[in-house]
Formats: sequence, C-alpha cells, structure tokens
Amino acid sequence: MGFTAVFRPLPEGLVAFVEELPGANHSVYVNRAAHKTSTDPRHREINDSLADKICKDLEVHPPRA
Repeated sequence: MGFTAVFRPLPEGLVAFVEELPGANHSVYVNRAAHKTSTDPRHREINDSLADKICKDLEVHPPRA
C-alpha cells in the first residue's frame, strides 16, 4: 500500500501531510533556518493558542494584527 505525501511550501518552511490518512494526519511546520519543527493534528482553522504554540516550537514571533 502506498501513501501520498503532500508538501506545501511557505516562506518560513513547509507544511506536509499524508492524503490517505485523513483521521490521523498531522501538519508539520518547519523553520529551516532554526532547524525546528512543530507537529500538530490538522485543523481547518488555527486559533491563537495553537498559533502561539507553533510559533514557540519554531522559535518565531507570532503574527498579530
């Protein structure tokens, strides 16, 4: 059985997930410059507290409006 890894490039790194495992998917956020990653269950929307956790994991400042 094969799986499809999907990678979405971002300016700060990339997001990756496996299409065939929708219930078990995680999003992986990568800060290549700092060699840091953050893995979290996939969400349709990311609330402020999850965004803060991802930014902390990646050692970047959270964006604020």
